[in-house]
Amino acid sequence: MRWKCYIPSTKEELQTAKTKALTILENWGISKEQLFDFNLILCELLVNAGEHGNLWQRDKKVFLSIRYCSAHNLILMFVADEGKKKIRRTTGNNLCSERGRGLLLLSELTDQYRIGCGRVWVRKEVRNE
Repeated sequence: MRWKCYIPSTKEELQTAKTKALTILENWGISKEQLFDFNLILCELLVNAGEHGNLWQRDKKVFLSIRYCSAHNLILMFVADEGKKKIRRTTGNNLCSERGRGLLLLSELTDQYRIGCGRVWVRKEVRNE
C-alpha cells in the first residue's frame, strides 16, 4: 500500500496532510499506540521541511510518501523539500530545547533513518494488532 502527496509549505497545509497521513496509517491497521510515534515523526519531518527547507514559502512544496510493506511489517516514509540545504546533525542532546532535537527524536522513534540535502528516509517496523 502506498500514499503520496505534495503539500504547500504552510503550517495549516502541513498539519492537514499530517492528519490525513495518520488517518491512512490507521486505515492500514496501524495501532493507536504506534500512531503516537508516527504523529511525532511526521510532525518533525513536515515542519522541518516547511520551515528550514522551503522557508514557509507557499509556492514551494513538501513531498510526502508513505509505503506499508505488510509482508515485512514495515512503514517506509520519504519527505523531501525544495531547498538545497544540507541537513545538519546537532551536537547537543538537550531534549528540553525547542531547536536541534529532531534527528535525536528520529533516532529514538524509528528503526533507521537517512538524511540527504532536503530529504529524509525513514524505516519503522510495525506490529500487527
